[in-house]
This record gives sequence, structure tokens and C-alpha cells, in this order.
Amino acid sequence: TVSVDQNSEATFDFENTLKLTYEGDEDEIVQRIEAGNVALSLPSTNYVSTGSNHQGLFGVKTQMKVGNFSFTGIASLERGENETLSV
Repeated sequence: TVSVDQNSEATFDFENTLKLTYEGDEDEIVQRIEAGNVALSLPSTNYVSTGSNHQGLFGVKTQMKVGNFSFTGIASLERGENETLSV
């Protein structure tokens, strides 16, 4: 699947999105691959104290499954701007 939302007159860069998605079959190791604008959602676990959700990431996200073991890997850049105001 390819999803593109491009507006040359958009106020902010994050309003323009691009995402390529591959959905694997139920019996494949690779269940899903997303490339482009991706989001990272982490549920609360013993290793992560609170649920977390990051939007505006640009990169690759992979979900894999072998038997009862599931794995999600993500490599990305987070878009954002820093601004400093001195008074």
C-alpha cells in the first residue's frame, strides 16, 4: 500500500506524509513493514513504566513473529523544531 499526502502550500512540514506498507501473510515471519511516516506505540510493560506514543517519525518500522515471539523494530528520525526565546 502506498499513502501520500503532499501539499506544497502546507504551513508545516509534518502535514506532508508518505507511507509505504507491506502486510505479510499470517504464517510469514515478517508480518508488517512500514516505511516513511511511522508512529511508535509502546504498551506499559515491566521494561517500560508507562505507555508511550511518538508521532511524526520518519523511518522504517518492522513487525515480525516467530512462534510465540513477536518483535517490533524501528529506525527513524523524529521531526521537530527547537526555538529559544531570550528576554
